[in-house]
Amino acid sequence: MNFVIVANAWQDRLTNPTSKHHIAIELLKAGHRVLWITGTGMRRPGMFSRRDWKRAARKIMDSFWGVRNQDVPSLPRGLHVISPFVLPFPESTLARVVNNAVYLRSALKACRKLSFENAILISFLPLTPGMLRRWPGVSVYYCVDRWDAFRAYNSETMAQLHSESCRSADLVIASSTDLSKRCLEHCANVKLITHGVQHSHFASKLSVSADERPKDLPDGLIAGFIGLLSDWVDLDLIVATARAIAPSHVVLIGNADIPIEMLRKEANIHVLGPRKFQDLPSYMAFFDVGIIPFKVNELTRAVNPLKLREMMAAGVPVVSTALPEVENYADGKAVLIGQNAVEFTDYVRKLFREPSSHEQRKAISDRVFVETWESKVRKLVEEVCCITANVRTE
Repeated sequence: MNFVIVANAWQDRLTNPTSKHHIAIELLKAGHRVLWITGTGMRRPGMFSRRDWKRAARKIMDSFWGVRNQDVPSLPRGLHVISPFVLPFPESTLARVVNNAVYLRSALKACRKLSFENAILISFLPLTPGMLRRWPGVSVYYCVDRWDAFRAYNSETMAQLHSESCRSADLVIASSTDLSKRCLEHCANVKLITHGVQHSHFASKLSVSADERPKDLPDGLIAGFIGLLSDWVDLDLIVATARAIAPSHVVLIGNADIPIEMLRKEANIHVLGPRKFQDLPSYMAFFDVGIIPFKVNELTRAVNPLKLREMMAAGVPVVSTALPEVENYADGKAVLIGQNAVEFTDYVRKLFREPSSHEQRKAISDRVFVETWESKVRKLVEEVCCITANVRTE
């Protein structure tokens, strides 16, 4: 089958692969072909933001390349990428109309060039209802976030675009129960497909020796977090955890898009920055506890954190705040839910006092053995085939 995916930049997969990247990769492994379209951001670029200007310049340069074949090691050929030049003003109705027309025209032109017949459109962005509505084949809106709850985005605009995308698509996929319920308010054909995990990748370091410990990890017990440090991460909770477990360590791996000076002031908090996806299991192997220190609000109650299953696949016991999708895994032993800061830090200390054996870590890993991205994509393809069959029957 042929798939057209509208999402964030393909090159982001190197240090921060999202659910979109994992889904595209599994589609390729299954023998399907993928045309990846780099979408525009969902907020207006900052006039004085150096990072935003660099991203804008990269997108402009990418737009001149046209259709590019992306050869990814270990993957079959079949991935193609385009980056249409679109207007970075998501709050402008005119810009959105123009952008949807550009996306549609660029995608159809690329499909003709690549002989992508009966291509399935999957948009992970709420900015493309016009493209979803006018797509000549089956269109899917894949909802992975509560877009109107991000502080950086215009809430009213995102809520409107989300509802339009739900109504415009032939099928809506939601990655959490909360998102599924919200999508059902606008569309009857909503399917829940939770996130998966590259289990074999993260379980590859269940057995390691001390000399394999990454040199940038501190000696001693570690409470580790991997992911973007952003508005939804509770920095105060991280500091409280660090102080509660001192002289043990909190290790944070990932980019930050918010000020984190308060973290750097704590001697036992180590902000390592991003690491390549292929190297993450080597770090997780030496996490004594994995932490998900998210604030609990409208945004995070809808989130399905990728790192939960990734840390579990690596055999790491997890302490999280009260996120509904994490609570589904809580067992009082390997996945613990801290209802407040005191309980959260107490659970981290508890797991430090009762370190997991190799057998226990393997048991944690085995809990998510069947939740691979391969199985999630297989479910996605089944749902798409059902819609395709119904459309052809009609």
